[in-house]
Amino acid sequence: MNQRRLAVTGALLLLSSGCAHVEGRGELMDHAPPGDALLLQNASHETICYAHLGAAGADLRAAPDRLAADETLAPGQQHAFALELGTHRVRLTDCNRRLLLETDFQLGAEGVTLTLHDDRPAFFDQD
Repeated sequence: MNQRRLAVTGALLLLSSGCAHVEGRGELMDHAPPGDALLLQNASHETICYAHLGAAGADLRAAPDRLAADETLAPGQQHAFALELGTHRVRLTDCNRRLLLETDFQLGAEGVTLTLHDDRPAFFDQD
């Protein structure tokens, strides 16, 4: 597997498979079971309480939470979201609504894995 690893410093980064704006820390990979889904993995020490998904570039601060009302993602947990193919934005916040990660991503038929980390800058891993 030939992978490119690109550090993101919060600026707009154009990639051959799409574009991303990242605020926070995370890792995005182009391959995730199941296909046509975003697999969100929490590898941080934070609890993810709100996961907002929408169109790329959208302001998701007022968007509905895609986790169930009583659902959170504690460290070590994961959740899959079925999405249409295309470019999307995800915004993750903790229980105090503090921003953990916000990024645009391209979802292809192979799916995407987004992993939230504690102390790493954001990375995109792509085949």
